[in-house]
Amino acid sequence: MVMLGAACPFIGIEYDKMEDGVRRIFGRKGEEVLEMNVRALRAGYEVALNR
Repeated sequence: MVMLGAACPFIGIEYDKMEDGVRRIFGRKGEEVLEMNVRALRAGYEVALNR
């Protein structure tokens, strides 16, 4: 998930759209799993932006 977030700026997919997809996929697995995946996605995205 971290790598997916880090790839967002380079593959031309807006972060918000990627997060929406992650929320749709992992939302069924419960709030804890969902938030863990969103945090990992966001962390990778922020690292990529700051490089």
